[in-house]
Amino acid sequence: MDQHLLGKVNTDSRRIFKEKSGRPQLELSIIDKSDDGAGQCVLNLLPRTQINQASELKAASVQAPNECSRIYTIQHRRSWTTLDISRPLFAELLDTHKIFNGLWRVIHAFGLRSRENAYGFPLPQARQSRSGKIICQELAYVIQRVEENGRLTSESPWSIRQTGIYQKLTQSERNLEAAKALFLLVAPSSTAEKSVLDALSDSESECGDSIGCALSVHGCLVSESLTGWVDYMCWLEEQLKLKSARIMTSSVYGGRDTRPVKLVENERQDLNQLEGYINDLLMILRNKAYLIRRIKRSCQQYCFVHRNEKQPCVCQRVMEELEEYAAEAQNYQDRAKVLQTEVQSVQSCLSNRESDDIKQLTIRNALDATAVKLLAIISLVFLPITLVENFFSTQFVTTEGGGLQVSVLAALAPARALPIPSHLFLRRTSGHVQD
Repeated sequence: MDQHLLGKVNTDSRRIFKEKSGRPQLELSIIDKSDDGAGQCVLNLLPRTQINQASELKAASVQAPNECSRIYTIQHRRSWTTLDISRPLFAELLDTHKIFNGLWRVIHAFGLRSRENAYGFPLPQARQSRSGKIICQELAYVIQRVEENGRLTSESPWSIRQTGIYQKLTQSERNLEAAKALFLLVAPSSTAEKSVLDALSDSESECGDSIGCALSVHGCLVSESLTGWVDYMCWLEEQLKLKSARIMTSSVYGGRDTRPVKLVENERQDLNQLEGYINDLLMILRNKAYLIRRIKRSCQQYCFVHRNEKQPCVCQRVMEELEEYAAEAQNYQDRAKVLQTEVQSVQSCLSNRESDDIKQLTIRNALDATAVKLLAIISLVFLPITLVENFFSTQFVTTEGGGLQVSVLAALAPARALPIPSHLFLRRTSGHVQD
């Protein structure tokens, strides 16, 4: 293991691994091969074994003579939480079956977290090794799916889930009968786990071809991961149309004389959230298309290594299915790009509506400012005249004796008026000082 990955695993070990009371750390399913007495091959799924200790793992690791496949399963209680296994037992599993270090990159994608980062998604890991006449092929990857979360209070009724897959095929050169398959499923859905067990225990398939049977598992997992994306994109488009309709039928400002409302900010926040969903969708589908093609290439390598010239290749069907799945993922990616263009168009429309309403508000403010200036000019003209008329209409000025006489009480008018503004000024000043 490289030092950088080792440091990340040591740092994040507590958020990834944690055994839980009442829940098995490992579950083991074994499929063996037998003869039905009439010369026909029969695949049998043995009862599942629960493993919670290293001694139990060591006892379960002894292979039966007719064993052709074994599947280990690690579960977790819910998404974005710790796996139901301790790190010592997981490390023991890797040592027991000599699993390559590339699996640590897959495991590091699980554990406690507050949000998913599509840019930190691990790439598929593969390795081919040889020991004498024994050939070993290993493949590990994480595949994502979307499903309804059933939470009514959630911002989105959909959640992105992920499953980790590890496969190890070992056999002697050009000996299909001696092939052994080892699988590790990390946090699989119930549908994915059932499809894997059904594919490996399907007696109607080429029972003698363990390689073809094992490779068909990837087709089942990829097929299960592609379900739900169309419904999810339909939900995104529906939300986008609702936001667009609200923007087109509403004004940023309620009316001519009303104050601005929070419509713009709310709509912009909702659109940014939808844009984030669509951007994550694009990255997930891009990774999925690459992953499917990478799985297909690994299957081609398996087929090339294990092909027997006397027997026709039975892996072609699996590779053709994977090619169809890759084309489907690419089609979903193209649809997501259309959604991205639409949300950007709605955001531009919202900005234009906001700009137009701001322009109208600016024009109204300019007209109001002009009216205020006109009122000020009129006040400058008529206010002195009004003051003079009011002064001469009081009892301070009389016309006794045929002439104008100013009463001595007129001198008291300023003295009576000054205390009021002076008192208000002093109170305001003292208030500022106290603040």
